[in-house]
Amino acid sequence: MIAADAQAEGYVGDSFAKMMDDTGVNLELRNFYFNRDFRKKQWDDDCPTSASITSCRNPDIRESWAQGARLNIESGYFMDLIGIDAAWYGSLKLQGKDDKWGSGALRTSTKHYDKVKDKIAYVEAKQKSYDKLGQVFLKTRFGDESLNAHINAGRMFMDTGLLNDSDSRVTPSTTQAIYADINWDAFTLYGFSSDKASTKTQSGFHKYKGPEYAADGVTETGREGDWKVNSIGASFDTGEGYGLNVQVAKAKDYKKMDYLNAYYTLGISEDTSILFDGYYYKGKGDGKYLKKVEHNGKLKEWDSKLWNLVAQLKVSDLKFAVSYQKVDGDFYDYLWGGSDDNGLMTWNAVQYWDFNNKDEKSWMARVDYDFGNLGLPGLNFMTRYVKGEYHEQVGNTKKTRHEWERDTDLSYAFQDGALKGLTVTLRNATFRTYGTDSLNENRLIVDYTIALL
Repeated sequence: MIAADAQAEGYVGDSFAKMMDDTGVNLELRNFYFNRDFRKKQWDDDCPTSASITSCRNPDIRESWAQGARLNIESGYFMDLIGIDAAWYGSLKLQGKDDKWGSGALRTSTKHYDKVKDKIAYVEAKQKSYDKLGQVFLKTRFGDESLNAHINAGRMFMDTGLLNDSDSRVTPSTTQAIYADINWDAFTLYGFSSDKASTKTQSGFHKYKGPEYAADGVTETGREGDWKVNSIGASFDTGEGYGLNVQVAKAKDYKKMDYLNAYYTLGISEDTSILFDGYYYKGKGDGKYLKKVEHNGKLKEWDSKLWNLVAQLKVSDLKFAVSYQKVDGDFYDYLWGGSDDNGLMTWNAVQYWDFNNKDEKSWMARVDYDFGNLGLPGLNFMTRYVKGEYHEQVGNTKKTRHEWERDTDLSYAFQDGALKGLTVTLRNATFRTYGTDSLNENRLIVDYTIALL
């Protein structure tokens, strides 16, 4: 009996030691500068028109500079079965005027819904530092390399077609959920249930609820609710350049969405190929919590479809892509309500705008180049241009509206020496549209990762 106990104790000790050996800890540092220059002043319809009332007006320039840190812990598996991952995030204010709304790099005061007055209430902006426990979840795994399954429960970074977190600022948004998948060869079947989310700058996690967003873009009149986002999906990826993703998701009494992505790579020669990529989204209101929208004088459930077709030619280190996107029906609203930071996966959803207005058509052209073969490994360049057109009913007249966005990215990743692991990225965007959202934007991002364990 003593020998059996000692053997069991030794097995547990060995399993714990292996778990610790397989545990990784790293520190990601991100220095982030953001400047968004609106070309016109923006006023809310509910605000006084007096120029002295500045708290109701979006500023002409949103600017901030922050130093971010992410401490990531990825554990091994105890008894080859269970582990725990966690991540702490922080953003330290280096620059950001208190009378500006900011950019998502620092925490700011924001407008909120006043239930008593049934309208948006405004508070003075104040940019400030923040920190948060962004991820902490239990993870389990079963099976072997050919057939396996995973279950994660807690607060994590989600990356699916219909629920995905954003990492476009200093720290990412994250989601509270139970997630599970089964993997067999090239097939994956997955599902999740999520009840809370946290935006990039929030410390807490909040339930999905209105009235933060309504289907027609009006933020003050949606009905308040409380729901979970439930989803199931499947993917097929051979690792040879072609595959398929399909997903459905629903928030009861709010909305439901479907997602389809298919891609195929046609090899022409050793260094030349063409990628064909296609996306399809379908969304529909699902009950009392989502505000109905007007169709020819009648109120109906929000209903929208969006599809995007892409062809990308790759010749050695040069890529050239063209893309067409079409919205059929209402403005395509991909958000689940409240604190989620969801986004579109399409090629026409770019740095600032998604070109997802009601019945909007848009074209994109994009060029990518890797300078590695020119003796500059780690240097990459991207530029793209998207132009959209949609119609807006103004009284008895239908007006044609045009908008466009031009983005340029230039990044360099140091390959060796003391600066290996350091990446510098410069991003520029120019957006022009009918109305008041035309802007110029610049971002400077410096990333550096240090392996601590």
